[in-house]
Amino acid sequence: KAIVPGSWGGVMARRWTLLGVLTFLYGVGAFALLGVSPLSPFLLEGFGLTRFQVGLLIPSVYVGGLVFSVPAGRLADRFGLRVCLGGGLVLGGLVLMAGAGTPTFPAFLACLVIAGVGWSSVNPALGIAILGLFPVRERGLAMGIKQMGQTGGGIVAALVLPVVAERWGWRGAIALSGAAVVLFTALGWRPMGSLPSRQPTGPEEPAPRLESAWWWLRRPAIVVFFGSGLGLG
Repeated sequence: KAIVPGSWGGVMARRWTLLGVLTFLYGVGAFALLGVSPLSPFLLEGFGLTRFQVGLLIPSVYVGGLVFSVPAGRLADRFGLRVCLGGGLVLGGLVLMAGAGTPTFPAFLACLVIAGVGWSSVNPALGIAILGLFPVRERGLAMGIKQMGQTGGGIVAALVLPVVAERWGWRGAIALSGAAVVLFTALGWRPMGSLPSRQPTGPEEPAPRLESAWWWLRRPAIVVFFGSGLGLG
């Protein structure tokens, strides 16, 4: 089972409620970051884009995560849930709000890259939270519930943001999505505070070493999982 030191037992008793909060925040982040895709027709018209330039929107969100995913995992190991999840979401939300006012398309893409950096810290932090909150027999279910947040957020974005853009323009839709992330993360900051700064571990476990960040490349099973995820993506 998950290690339960001291007052951590009370948090364990509320683990499903906390999972609901975390899943909701994950969904809010997806609502904002993945919401760029259904706004593509409005961005095409607003910036006068070519079809090729439209194709850069989603890659710009993910390139920040591609570059920063390994460092984000290290930060999650070191600082834990609230700092990495909350900080990453707030960074993404604020940068999207700034992007809503950018005058040029390259500046908007730069905002998407930075927002993607914040987004990359969310999943590692959620993984650490689930490992600490749930015993082994419940972790698969908890991971599945958590992942529903991203899918649900993308669905809501596809249904809501084009309607907002029709009324207030794409800038209003982007600003609204960024503000929603910041607002709901602020509301979730206190519940996240009941979690430890990092996953509970035994006193004998050494601190992670920075030089081992790429150790997974020497583990064939993990490389196969990585390749499978790449192909599915």
